[in-house]
Amino acid sequence: MEGYALETKFSIFCNDWKDQDGLLSYMFFYDNGQSQRMNLTSTTTIDYPILNAASTDKSNFIDFMLGPGDENNGFKVIPNQKPKIIADLLTNVNLPDIQSVTNLAQAISLSLNKNSVGFYNDYSNVKNQKKLLDLQETRSQVISLLNNLVIEDLNSFKSVSDALAVTSQHPQEVAPHAQNQAADIIVKLASLFTKENFKGLGADHYDIMTQSFVNSISNLFQAGLNNNKTGFVLSSNQTKADALSNLSEGNSNFVSKLLESLEKYFLIAQSYKVPGEKATVGETKQFVFVLKKDFSIYLSNTTIGSDGGFTLPNSSDMFNESVRTEQILVHNVRMKEIIYTWDTDRSQNILSESQSLLFSDVNGHPIEVSNSSQPIQIAIKNKEEK
Repeated sequence: MEGYALETKFSIFCNDWKDQDGLLSYMFFYDNGQSQRMNLTSTTTIDYPILNAASTDKSNFIDFMLGPGDENNGFKVIPNQKPKIIADLLTNVNLPDIQSVTNLAQAISLSLNKNSVGFYNDYSNVKNQKKLLDLQETRSQVISLLNNLVIEDLNSFKSVSDALAVTSQHPQEVAPHAQNQAADIIVKLASLFTKENFKGLGADHYDIMTQSFVNSISNLFQAGLNNNKTGFVLSSNQTKADALSNLSEGNSNFVSKLLESLEKYFLIAQSYKVPGEKATVGETKQFVFVLKKDFSIYLSNTTIGSDGGFTLPNSSDMFNESVRTEQILVHNVRMKEIIYTWDTDRSQNILSESQSLLFSDVNGHPIEVSNSSQPIQIAIKNKEEK
């Protein structure tokens, strides 16, 4: 079979506006108008927009559509003068599909985000305190709505994680009880990090699919940090001592849920890596991670026990006061029962590997990552040639 492949790169420049939340959709299709349904959320780069084969009886042009826009391909916002009572939209919500619910959650959260910049810096202002409490309550209702959804496939995974990333974009407005519900959503999302779901997706698609998931965790870490700041707003029946006591009791479990979910994310991410390749670097508002594989200096068939894996003994450096009084020891990346790489073609002649995971905070200061028991080594047994 013979054919031709086209690879192209392009940049999009938009005057005076930007896709702040990374949720613009892109669509690629042939000039016959038949979309290939490659709808991708916007990232710095768009990888793998692969179209099906074109017809051979004529020349084909590839159209690129960026929305929203009008008939002149323009984009404008017309203010709505009608007062919005956002909380009313959440009353008795009973929508039949996840996409409809998450679309509603995003619409409400985007509206909240536009009203959030800088107003709550002065906690002595009673009006500011009242507005912050109102915003926290609305975000709590949105998060509760998302927490009731059943997340059972990658489509629902993407929809819910996108909505959660937007809803948690201003962590100051995510109240402690809503943080716990959001952490439960993260745990449900993380349950989909399985070989069956992600093996055939590809590294670039995996990065796009999980971007909002990682950003949501980053936002929630910041929300946890905000809990221990002196300026948070208390409800009418709550004292500051009670609030701090409750936060201290629940914070360890909250952070553990986020770390364990990150562990599952890394387990899949490392499955796409091959020793000697360029490290995978990820950056969020709250942390930076570097994931790479290196060749082992010697061969071994040592089996990793249940106590093996990486731990984060210095997690307090990363999460500051949110885990100030807690010693968090969470297995971060564990290689036990993990195959060498899902790219079997490139692994045919590799015998063993080692892996390292490096963390640094947003200021570039390293966070110590140590192995709790022994060097991680994996022996790869290849099939005998016939």
